[in-house]
Amino acid sequence: LGRNGKTLRELKRDIERGRIPTKAMEEGALMDQLLFGGGNYQELGVCTKRTGPDKGEQFTPTDYATKDAQEQRDAIRANGMIPVLACEVEEAMAQASSVRETLLRHGIDLARETRHLGGSVLDILETGIHTQPLVEWPGRHGTLDILELFADGSWRIVDTKLSQRCDEEWVSAQAAKMGWDVQAGAYYEGCIEGLGLDPAKFIGYGLCVCEKRSGLSMSAMHWLSNMYLECGKALWEQCKTVWAQVIASGDWIGALDTTELEPPGFHVSRIFDKVDSSGTENLSDIGLDMTGIEMVGSD
Repeated sequence: LGRNGKTLRELKRDIERGRIPTKAMEEGALMDQLLFGGGNYQELGVCTKRTGPDKGEQFTPTDYATKDAQEQRDAIRANGMIPVLACEVEEAMAQASSVRETLLRHGIDLARETRHLGGSVLDILETGIHTQPLVEWPGRHGTLDILELFADGSWRIVDTKLSQRCDEEWVSAQAAKMGWDVQAGAYYEGCIEGLGLDPAKFIGYGLCVCEKRSGLSMSAMHWLSNMYLECGKALWEQCKTVWAQVIASGDWIGALDTTELEPPGFHVSRIFDKVDSSGTENLSDIGLDMTGIEMVGSD
């Protein structure tokens, strides 16, 4: 709530009418398909030029500029699938391969060790790597990308992302802007409340970020610092408070007008303004357990 200019008015519209997927959402969904299995995507077929001197000529679309390509895209979406241009598939496969290699460097082998759940509820806590488990807890649910459970009871979460860059500086800023910290806070809560995992055994939340710039297939793992995760947990609590107010009152616009919801990007920067260079200043006044000033650490 309140992230990326997403107002309660827009959220209400999305819930009532259904959210129209953006190109970025579809790119991320395609990445999940290629990483974790499933064939819920479809390439556009050959298009036909409808106007101009080349009217009637057939061609393979490289964008959605033509009416024919747009109609095919919309028809594929209407069937509940992800539309993909032929030129995008090879690049997406290269990006997925890069992510697999990065995960492997951190001990996560998607080829051999995973328990593929594909959106099924995780109700048996077996040791191993669970991909896309559906976690349910009171009043909420969410699908994680990767949840790894170890024999000693320790556990960690990894979320895969596509972004313009994968370096630490970019990811730190983008994660705050896009709400990845809030997502981390929610998933952390879900694993504890929904699965009964021991918070004392939590060992890490990773963002495996792949660059989506054309021609590049680079990725890097970023492990959230304790401070960063605490920020996400605090913001998640704030979101739940606003949502509860909306549900209780039934007044979307009133909640928007009367609830102060700090832009999380500003919230995070304000926290950093309070931290000295040694990272030792006490931030208990804003409810954060401060153990360091780094937002993320990369491999």
